[in-house]
Amino acid sequence: MLAAAGATPIKMLDDPISAESHPAFSPDGRRITFGSNRSGTDDLWVMNLDGTGLTRLTNGDLPSIEPSFSPDGKQILFTGLRQGDADIYVMDADGSH
Repeated sequence: MLAAAGATPIKMLDDPISAESHPAFSPDGRRITFGSNRSGTDDLWVMNLDGTGLTRLTNGDLPSIEPSFSPDGKQILFTGLRQGDADIYVMDADGSH
C-alpha cells in the first residue's frame, strides 16, 4: 500500500518466491484483489486492506490475471488464459459462480 505523498510506502505482502500483479481496490476501499503465482499457477487472490484475510479466489484450472471489482463490489471481472486465448470472465467477489 502506498502512503500519502512524502511518506514511506508499506509493503503488504512479503513472499520472496511469488510474483503479485495488477492490484485493484474494491469500491469501498476495504479490500484488494490481485493476481499471484504463489500457488504455483496464476490465480486471483483477495485480502483486506490491512493485509489480513488473504484468500485464494481461483483454483489454477484457468490462469487468471488482471482482476477488477465491479462498481458495487459484488463481482470481479478478470482475464482468463486458455491455450493462447484470452477471454473475459466474471465471478462473485467471494470466488463463487
